[in-house]
Amino acid sequence: MTTLAAIPLPPLDAELGVHVIFVSVPRAEVIFVKLLLESYEGIAAYRTQNAEHLPGRALIAVLAPPDFVADTRRVLAEIVETADVVAYAPTAADLAKLYADLFDSDTNA
Repeated sequence: MTTLAAIPLPPLDAELGVHVIFVSVPRAEVIFVKLLLESYEGIAAYRTQNAEHLPGRALIAVLAPPDFVADTRRVLAEIVETADVVAYAPTAADLAKLYADLFDSDTNA
């Protein structure tokens, strides 16, 4: 049985206008998680924040717009049960890196 409690609802990020959900994923499952999120076209964007934040695990930031955050959480909750994905509480450094990466890419475009 899928439970949304596995994926807490973060507050709306005022600067980005989305809910940012961080998940820790086994490196072997990164492509699976990304492809699954892509298969639900338009519900969320994602980016690998740290390819090795823990030994053998990658940190993925999932950016879900308010209108699709419930759907995104449902998809992530299902992945929790099948792919050893766990919700991750971001540190201030994780958020700072996300902002820097997103805003630096905007100015470099």
